Amino acid sequence: MLPARAFCPDAVLLHPLGSHAWWVRLPNGHELAGVVRRVDREAAVGLAAGQRVTLEVAPADFSRGRLRLSWFGEGAGPSAV
Repeated sequence: MLPARAFCPDAVLLHPLGSHAWWVRLPNGHELAGVVRRVDREAAVGLAAGQRVTLEVAPADFSRGRLRLSWFGEGAGPSAV
């Protein structure tokens, strides 16, 4: 469980690490592992490298985060960067 002070930067998916995990890049260039939240796993089936997501990161641990899928651009589906 993440602390209440977790922050949520936008991130870009780089490549999958497993069925529910991705390597992601933050806007400042930092790369870390992101795990898809359980409630988002059904929507995560269509994820691809280059898509934007929101990442919940605990201030004490910058090595991993939790992906929150938030779609950018037009329409309701994922958009490429």
